[in-house]
Amino acid sequence: MDIQLVDVGNNTIEVQLRPDADWDFQDGITNVTFTIRWLASEGGALGFADQVTWDPNFPVPPFCMSTGAACIESPDGELDDNGFRYQTYNTISGAAFPPQCFFAGNQWHTYARIPISGVTGCASFEIVNDGFTGANNKDFFVSLGVVGEVTGSILGGPVLNGTCSVDCEGTVGGTALPGTPCDDGNDCTVDDVYTGTAPNCGCSGTPVAAPTLDDFGSNAPICAGATLSLNASASGPGSITYSWTGPNGFSSNAQNPSILNATAAASGDYTVVASNGCDSDSETFSVTVTATSSNTTTISECDS
Repeated sequence: MDIQLVDVGNNTIEVQLRPDADWDFQDGITNVTFTIRWLASEGGALGFADQVTWDPNFPVPPFCMSTGAACIESPDGELDDNGFRYQTYNTISGAAFPPQCFFAGNQWHTYARIPISGVTGCASFEIVNDGFTGANNKDFFVSLGVVGEVTGSILGGPVLNGTCSVDCEGTVGGTALPGTPCDDGNDCTVDDVYTGTAPNCGCSGTPVAAPTLDDFGSNAPICAGATLSLNASASGPGSITYSWTGPNGFSSNAQNPSILNATAAASGDYTVVASNGCDSDSETFSVTVTATSSNTTTISECDS
């Protein structure tokens, strides 16, 4: 049989049980123990558990408990340990329940409602098995009539009560507030911060700036047969890569590529792109490679 704690409003928390199979309450509950924990610094107190006997005037009663199996506070009351406050509840010597009481399997059913008072700020209540409860025989425990002791799990998260403000990550009193740093998962933004209103915040940053090609060009004009040297230099954020395209199917990913034994076919427009993976800058310039003359009556500056 599993147990969980839920908020039902009006400063009240509800303890619910869930059997793993249909269970007839005529067998009775002979023992249920559970402990609720919250931070002592949050203040607050838990009251008596509210249970009622089955009433035939209500075909679907809100509770299906017998007053002979009352859920009561542990005689030692609230106990503080290691910054936490604990309140244990026990149901002992439970009587049989009316035949109308029935818990359907794998469904949550109300066991008790407990009032909360005196919270300062925001308090987080939860049913726990921890070092303190284990050492003091206060762990969650269920024994069911003829069935005997059964196992179960504590499910669900804590229940908040009081003035509870959450941050952008849903953490009560957390520091992930609008305007504080976050990570938007985009490598192409910087200075990411939470935006909007908690807890429904966004996270955005400033786009990474594009690199700037500060210098680009070549050693042209050159004569055919010489080496054409291309050069580029860029500045900006991130790791900068270069890519080149040009005449005659030329391409290169070197920053400063060269074409050995260049021919006149290497003449034309060359484009260099500098990229940091987020944005880029590009420039285009012209190159001239002069061929030697084959006409003996015409002598160019590239003829020897």
